[in-house]
Amino acid sequence: MKNNYFPKNNFIRASSGKPFFGIFGPININDEASWDYAMTATEEDVVFLPLYWDKYKVGQNAGGGYDWVIESGVSGINYFYTYVASTLDYAMGCAYPGFNDFYAEGGWGNNYFYLEHNDGILLNQTLDLAIQNKTSIDALQLVTWNDFGEGTMYEPTY
Repeated sequence: MKNNYFPKNNFIRASSGKPFFGIFGPININDEASWDYAMTATEEDVVFLPLYWDKYKVGQNAGGGYDWVIESGVSGINYFYTYVASTLDYAMGCAYPGFNDFYAEGGWGNNYFYLEHNDGILLNQTLDLAIQNKTSIDALQLVTWNDFGEGTMYEPTY
C-alpha cells in the first residue's frame, strides 16, 4: 500500500491528509493482533474503515466505519445516521440504487435479499438521507462493489 497506492495522485486521502483505506468486512482476518501487524506495513497513520458493525474485529486500528446495503434498506441507513455515525471518529454513509444479487444464479451460494430500484426512487431516498445527515458523516460511498453481481449498478444497461 505504502509504495504502490498511497503515493498516487488519485489515491483518496481524508481531510487530515491521512491515506484512506477501506475494506469489506473484515472477513478472513478477524483479530486485532493480526491487524496490528498488517497495519505496520503502511508505515504511516491511515484512516482505516471496516464495516461499522465489524470494527471491533480490527480493534484500535479502526479509524471509524462505514454503512452498507442491508436488507432493512432505508431504515438501516436511518439507524446508522441516528445512532452510529456520531460515535465514529470517521463515518462514511452510503447511497445505492437497489440490491438484487446474482449469487444463486451464478453458483456462488444463496441469494441474500432484494431491494427494488423503483426507477431511481431508492437511490433518491438514500441520497436525500445523506444530504439530510451531512453533518453526521465525513464521506459518502456510492455503493457499487460487485455492480452486476449485486444489482447496485448506476449506469443504464440493456
